Amino acid sequence: MMLVQFTGYFFLDCFFCLSPFIFIGSWFFIGEEDKATGKVSWDFFKTESIESSVQDITEDGERTSIEFERYFEKILGHAIEKNKIDKFVLVIDNLDRVDPQHAKNIWATLQTFFQRRSTNKKNKDWVDKLWFIVPFDREGFIKIWGESNDGNATNISSSFLKKCFQFIAEVPEPVMSAWLEYAQRSINIALEHWPEQERITILETFKRYASSLGSSPTPRDIKVLINQVGMLGMRWGGIMSAEAMCLYGQYRQRYNKSELRNELLDEGLPNKYESHTGSTILKMEIAGMLFGVRKEKGAQLLLSPLIKASIKNGDGGKIKDILTEHGDAFWIVWHSIRAEFLPSVTHTEEYVVATVNAIHDGLYDERTKLTNEIKHILDIWKTPDKDWNFETIDYSVPLLKLASLNSAPQDVYIWSKTKLLEKIKDIVKSVGSEKFNATEFENVEKLNALQKKVGHGVDRLLYSNLDVKNWSIWLNELHEYDVSIPEVLPARGAITAIASNASSNPNTLTTAELTDLIRTIRIYPDSPEWTGVSAKLVIWVNSREREVHNELAYELILRFFGSCPEKIQEQLSNALTQPTFWNRALVEDIGKSKSLPILASIIWRNDLLKKPNISENIKNYWRKKREKEELTNIFNLFIEYNQIHTIWYLASDSENILAIQIIKSFIDEALYSSQMGLLSIDEYSWADEVELEKIIKNLCKFGSVRNAESSLSTDPILYGKCIYLLNLHGDPEAKKFSASIAANLFVYDWYKCFMESNYLLHFTSVRLNW
Repeated sequence: MMLVQFTGYFFLDCFFCLSPFIFIGSWFFIGEEDKATGKVSWDFFKTESIESSVQDITEDGERTSIEFERYFEKILGHAIEKNKIDKFVLVIDNLDRVDPQHAKNIWATLQTFFQRRSTNKKNKDWVDKLWFIVPFDREGFIKIWGESNDGNATNISSSFLKKCFQFIAEVPEPVMSAWLEYAQRSINIALEHWPEQERITILETFKRYASSLGSSPTPRDIKVLINQVGMLGMRWGGIMSAEAMCLYGQYRQRYNKSELRNELLDEGLPNKYESHTGSTILKMEIAGMLFGVRKEKGAQLLLSPLIKASIKNGDGGKIKDILTEHGDAFWIVWHSIRAEFLPSVTHTEEYVVATVNAIHDGLYDERTKLTNEIKHILDIWKTPDKDWNFETIDYSVPLLKLASLNSAPQDVYIWSKTKLLEKIKDIVKSVGSEKFNATEFENVEKLNALQKKVGHGVDRLLYSNLDVKNWSIWLNELHEYDVSIPEVLPARGAITAIASNASSNPNTLTTAELTDLIRTIRIYPDSPEWTGVSAKLVIWVNSREREVHNELAYELILRFFGSCPEKIQEQLSNALTQPTFWNRALVEDIGKSKSLPILASIIWRNDLLKKPNISENIKNYWRKKREKEELTNIFNLFIEYNQIHTIWYLASDSENILAIQIIKSFIDEALYSSQMGLLSIDEYSWADEVELEKIIKNLCKFGSVRNAESSLSTDPILYGKCIYLLNLHGDPEAKKFSASIAANLFVYDWYKCFMESNYLLHFTSVRLNW
């Protein structure tokens, strides 16, 4: 039989063994609920904690002037009492070089001691022993108040100085002899191993530069410069001159790198420094030190961007300025970089033109030095694959400039003539296709005008591609762009074909074809095909049923009289003198047919107003004066149709008011150079002596006498009165000529003069040729 005895430890052990289960069971009933789920949370331990921190910050505020004075008083009092000091001197330096606001704060603090406002009487010994010395630059001091609202900073600073200081000691600038001696001594010490001549050069350079500043250098300035020159000598000694190193050191104290570069680009040296050795080499050396290269490369780095930019922009004026300012340095740089800016086959046409413009406008006087450059540009333009851009570039200007630069300008024009002709052929070939580009016309015309002016115009050619259809397209585009290229002529038969299309009905001439014919006759008046065209016009003129108010037809007829051979003019003139035409013209409204009165004047001349079959509307057209603008338009029509001489015929009729008004109003060479002016002078019954003298003077001036010499000499009896009036009112040369005619008359001539009472009988003082 086994006995089990339970002791107290047994129950204690059981309790500890079962305690986790007891704890878990009790947590189920009394444990903390999870707020999110509402169930018992089984997290027995949490890492969350609540911390509290307290931070004490102690900041010393800015001391007041009273506190500062109290502490200062204690320090000085202690020093005076313990050390038996008789005088304190406080030096406040560089106050004029700190931030203005900071300087003002310092001044405000020091006022306490300057003015002794809070000094304690019983402890004022230290005040009498305290001295302040404040070195300052007056201009720098004024800048402290430079932001004054009333703009009176100078007055404020002056008032403040007087208030704060008992006296101001002015320290004069050292005289030249003083600082030169100091500079020389410093140079000899710092640069003792330099050659003596270089030390002298540095002193002389320094003296010459400093004398232009208007103020003496300070000892600090002198020391800084000498140290700078010494450092430069370590790098550039034996490469750059001592003068250049000294100047560079002074310039770098005054200018930053960008500013110095800009100064070197201007004419002369910066600060108007004048060197005895010339500025060109000095500039190159200074530029070399500025860029850290040798002088030749320095000049290149300095001028190269400017030269390249000027070439690209075609700015010859800038190129000329650079040459003027830098002389030989310009040519050194030019030859070293020309391969970089001269045009190549890959450059645009705009760049080539800009290069020519820049070289011509800037270096024309130096053209003998540019032979290779000019040849290079011409060779680039002569490259077979180089296509000219007439659409946007006017080649007449750069080619004229290039030829003037070339030693053989004719070579340029001979080549450009070929180039122009190729371009014209290409354009003509493209007419009627999508490739046709009329925007090139304007610049083609300008180059063509230049070529004709210099005697190397392209030949006039008939182009088979310009048939009736394409010729009409060509004419329309010329008119649209208001250009003329008379060297381009239509294909054979085109003019005849146009006339045939215009006159399919003998009573009507179509507008489109008449327009083409008018434009064509202005370009190609000497075509043999106009004979056939005039024949068709004669048929229309003689038609009793022809249409009226066909202004274009009248204009075309007028152009026949102005430019076609006399045979064609005679053919038309015979038709126009027939009554059929003028009878039909009786129903014309000259407001719609403005060319008809002009045509009538050319056909009938001085008999115009006497013809019975001419309408009164046409006659009245010539019997009235006109306003200036309309008068000018009429005058210009006679010039355009090459019929200006007709005016003189018309003016022989005193009733032709308009013709007389034109003669009185236009002192023009085209009018007064005509021989008819002089040959008709005896018929102007409307002109008094004063008016006749005025007319004859102008005829002499513009060459009418010279043009009429042959007629006057051939038939002096017929023009006897004209010769007499010329001798009476002409210039000395005209009088001499008229007298010579009378002197060369034979007996039979004089006999006729006596029988007819000719005006030549007035020449009684000339030697007769019996």
